[in-house]
Amino acid sequence: MLQTNENIQLVEQFIEGIKEKNIDKLPLHVDVLLYSPLKPGHIIKGRASMREFLSTKAFPSLPITGANIEKHISKENCVCTLWELYRNKLKNRNFGSEIFSADEARKSKIT
Repeated sequence: MLQTNENIQLVEQFIEGIKEKNIDKLPLHVDVLLYSPLKPGHIIKGRASMREFLSTKAFPSLPITGANIEKHISKENCVCTLWELYRNKLKNRNFGSEIFSADEARKSKIT
C-alpha cells in the first residue's frame, strides 16, 4: 500500500499532466476506466485507449490554461483533492471549470 504522501504526489502529478496536456506525466493504471462527458455512454478502457483519447480528442479540444490545487484530504490509501482547471473561453479571460461545486465541497464534512 502506498503512503499518503505518495498518493498525494500521484494526484499532483496527474493534475500537472492535465494542466500541461502532457500524457507522459499522467500516472495511469494499466486498467484505467474513463467515463467522459466528451463521449457520453462510452467507457474508455485501458491505458493505451486513454492515452489515445486524451492526445487525439480531449487535449486538442480543451483550451486548458492552468490548474490550481486548493487542498488535499487523505486517509490511508485514499486522496480527495479540491482543484480547479482553468480554460480560456474568451480572449485573455480564464474561467474555472467545476466538475463538482467547490462551494458544496468546502461546506461538506468528510468522515
